[in-house]
Amino acid sequence: KLTSSDKLTAEIYVDGALERTVDLSDGENYSFSPKTKPNVTITVGDGAIWFSQADCRDKLCIKSGRLTSGGQTAACLPERVVVSVVSDKNKTDVMTY
Repeated sequence: KLTSSDKLTAEIYVDGALERTVDLSDGENYSFSPKTKPNVTITVGDGAIWFSQADCRDKLCIKSGRLTSGGQTAACLPERVVVSVVSDKNKTDVMTY
């Protein structure tokens, strides 16, 4: 269970640019269209964020499941969308790409 000091947010990047920062306690769907049509749907709720729909062929972003801890990241590379969870108390010291 999260304490008040463990506030989780997620940064959503599209084409390498920060598109939106969301609070993981929200319960919303976000659709992003880096190309010409809606390609990716990201769902937020119950302290988690996940790719719930994507038009990419392999669906690896969906298979990555729910992200619930600071430092976790999932990406839909064909659609160029990255989700990264940030916490006041990240469990990750260093991340490189």
